[in-house]
Amino acid sequence: SFEEKELEVPIFSEDDIMLVCQQANCDEEKAKDSLAETKGDIAQAILRLTSG
Repeated sequence: SFEEKELEVPIFSEDDIMLVCQQANCDEEKAKDSLAETKGDIAQAILRLTSG
């Protein structure tokens, strides 16, 4: 339905977010953004934040 499409914002667990924060030494907002850009791929999210 149309409503479901609007709610298609990826939701990541606190553990995923905290792991990215710790590994990439960044804040939660950057970790969430990076996870969103990588569609939840933790390894890629960390790489994006540490190789920039």
